[in-house]
Amino acid sequence: MSQKPSLRVYVVRHEEGHVTVHLMRLRDRFLAPPPPSAFAHDLEEACRFVEDTLRARVLEGHEQLEDYLFESDVTFHDVELDVHPLRTVDKTPVIGARTLPMRLGYALVPLPRGGYRVMLPRFGWWFVCETPRSAAPLVRQLIGSELLGQHSHGLFAFRRGKSESVLARTPSWVSRQSVPPTAEELDAQGYRELSKIAEEWVMRAKRRKLAATVGELDPEHVALVSARPPRSIVLVGPSGTGKTAWVRKLARHLSQAGSGSRDAVTRPRLWATSAERIVSGMAFLGQWEERVLAIVAELAGETDWLYVDRLTGITRLQPGGSAIADFFVSGVRAGTLRLLAECDEREWERAQRTHPDLCAQLHVVRTSEPPLSEIPTLLRTFQERRAPEVRIHPDGYRRLATHLATLVRTGAFPGKGFRFLEALVPDPDQARPRLLLPADVSQEVATHTGLPLDLVSDDLTRSRADFSRALSARVVGQDEACLTAATVLTRFKAGLADPSRPLGVLLFAGPTGVGKTELAKQLARVMLGSDKRMVRLDMSEHQLPGSTARLLEAGAAASSLAARVREQPFTLVLFDEIEKAHPEIFDLLLGILGEGRMTDANGRDVDFRGAVIVMTSNLGAGEGARVGFDADQSPAYARRVRDHFRPELVARIDHVVPFRELSREDVRRVVDLAIDGVRARTGLALRGITLEVDDDAREHLATRGYQPGKGARALHRVIEEEVVAPIGAVLAAEPGARGGTLRVALDAGRLRVLRSDARDTR
Repeated sequence: MSQKPSLRVYVVRHEEGHVTVHLMRLRDRFLAPPPPSAFAHDLEEACRFVEDTLRARVLEGHEQLEDYLFESDVTFHDVELDVHPLRTVDKTPVIGARTLPMRLGYALVPLPRGGYRVMLPRFGWWFVCETPRSAAPLVRQLIGSELLGQHSHGLFAFRRGKSESVLARTPSWVSRQSVPPTAEELDAQGYRELSKIAEEWVMRAKRRKLAATVGELDPEHVALVSARPPRSIVLVGPSGTGKTAWVRKLARHLSQAGSGSRDAVTRPRLWATSAERIVSGMAFLGQWEERVLAIVAELAGETDWLYVDRLTGITRLQPGGSAIADFFVSGVRAGTLRLLAECDEREWERAQRTHPDLCAQLHVVRTSEPPLSEIPTLLRTFQERRAPEVRIHPDGYRRLATHLATLVRTGAFPGKGFRFLEALVPDPDQARPRLLLPADVSQEVATHTGLPLDLVSDDLTRSRADFSRALSARVVGQDEACLTAATVLTRFKAGLADPSRPLGVLLFAGPTGVGKTELAKQLARVMLGSDKRMVRLDMSEHQLPGSTARLLEAGAAASSLAARVREQPFTLVLFDEIEKAHPEIFDLLLGILGEGRMTDANGRDVDFRGAVIVMTSNLGAGEGARVGFDADQSPAYARRVRDHFRPELVARIDHVVPFRELSREDVRRVVDLAIDGVRARTGLALRGITLEVDDDAREHLATRGYQPGKGARALHRVIEEEVVAPIGAVLAAEPGARGGTLRVALDAGRLRVLRSDARDTR
């Protein structure tokens, strides 16, 4: 019996009162994730979890809602069978003679064109049978064969719960949407291949399933899409300027233009796909080429559009040496294939060089950012449409536009503003009424970007000296270097950083072990809230040809420089010992430092305009100078940098920051910081034990931890060996000790750990 489309949840109630729920999926797609499931005390809580999980996947494009929508009743049935489990005879696994009785449940779903889908949701199994009477024997045969010869303990997972049932669920966000044509319907209309790899957006727009957009197509663009002979179109502009929204507007325009006398078969369609989806599952030679030719044949005519998302996807070479675009050229030229693609300006220039024949046939529609003065109005319109319960003060919209313009370099308006508002209220159905004042907006931006509030908020003032003191808190003896590095922070807070380059490019030059890496870490802590957001690259590991390939790796499992900066645009990238890098690394750096961009292995741009670039070098250290404590040296760092690096690279460095040798007093301060770090370790903090280090012991550590030519680099090892290890021995001998004091003292040239006032709590 046909009914309103809704979700189906398979529920297993356990003896102890818990429930397991599995969201049932009517259709499976290649590489689709497993359907959402949950285990909880409360049934409603578990159902909401799987529904929210599905919604997030749909919004992110990982799932299709129609795959989960049922329009007919689902009945639940039991089947009993006997399974022969595995046993061992003389160390040889054999199928035993003993049988293990089992009882399992399955769901039965009638199909629109006849037949029944038999589903075992707990295990993700399904098949189609002709009549409901044949379902039970087929389930018994299928499961009996699958479980034959398994271990007894493995079969325990297949036991039946206390009770099993199937519930119909219709969340509000599902009820607001309707179902597009099914794959079977599209197949019947001659769209066999397209129905596998694309969604039809005109029908989605007609049924109000497409995401809402602000505004309509410009009249000149309406004339363009209606032109005869038809023209293919490429949308060129920065990310966030509305290229995908333009395609949605076109789908909405076609849905309105196609209403009336035209039926569903002759109505213009707009098929949305991507290069990745086109070649998905095509593992054998010639498979994807056959699919592309079939797609071209299905689209032959002058009405339908094919939207392929990124132009770089179809121009990228596939296995076999060809690109998808090579198969589109003739159809586009003849006007039998109407192509829609999008890219930014750099990608368009690249495509013109690699595929001039295709690009010559594409009509260019450029998208650009609206003036900043118009952004608050656009943001307000979007917010009131999406989540009117959350109101933002008019001054808050203006502050939000300013914050995003100065702080968020990746993407453009209005897209980056809309994305922020979506993150602000991830689920409009659960939004609670509230009003955000300008100060609240600053706090939300700080939370969203991960930047400290004092860098974001206009209400909090910070001077260059303030930032310098914050940097000096963990960096000893390099006050001038900290003051120079603070320039990056003050320029960023004031919104004066060059929008076409990284936020700052610094070269730290000086001897080993004087705080260059520590200042980079502290800069990340002050600017980004944590040194975990720093990407550190040791250039001694990139001295061979081909080193750049490791930095440009792309894909879901990649952890390269490109992947990490794309995942976290606000970051600090540290190129340690930059002078050791292979020359091809410097070719890559020219683009990063000059334009704030690089291209990964998949041809996609990576934006470095939200990053601080720090390079360290030992060039010039020790030239014509004494070594040791209080050495008064003035190495010609700037000259050595100019002599070693290419002029065009040096010209892109904002500051060459010299680091001086540490004095004896500096090393003592470094010892104090290191001891403070030991005091904060879990073993002492949880036991409530105080650590004291005598002055003589500190002096001993300062002397042992400093080495001419290596600075204080050895200090960490010395403290671990002479302080931490003895403390560990004392606490290991008395694990129940709590409170009291541990004192580190110098005795006959050696450090000893003395304990007092401790109590045993065992």
